Amino acid sequence: MKKLFSTLMACSVLLCLVGCGQKIADQKTETGIEKNDVRSLSYDAFTHDYELNVEYRSTGSVVTVAIFKKADIPDLAQPDMKKALTTSSAREGKLVQKIDKGTAVTVIITGAEMKTDVWTKIWSK
Repeated sequence: MKKLFSTLMACSVLLCLVGCGQKIADQKTETGIEKNDVRSLSYDAFTHDYELNVEYRSTGSVVTVAIFKKADIPDLAQPDMKKALTTSSAREGKLVQKIDKGTAVTVIITGAEMKTDVWTKIWSK
């Protein structure tokens, strides 16, 4: 009985470590974004709830950055901004959104008024 309990505990710890080890830690620069362009960064679903953080900075224009459930944007070329979980329109900003386990997400960058580069830092907590 003692051995069975020890084995079950070890398996539980391993499963937790596998699921808890999921994280996002990206820094990217999307270059040459022009008017009407849509750029996207997609992330797979986690096995646990988490908080998604997105910082961004545009070099030449106000842009709109939005976080979507991946299932809510079947056409990346024309995202329905009303379905976004959260949005921000500025030259720089930060978004924070709670994401439920099992939910794949996509971060969209769009709405440039003129050619610009956009630096993003995206991480999970």
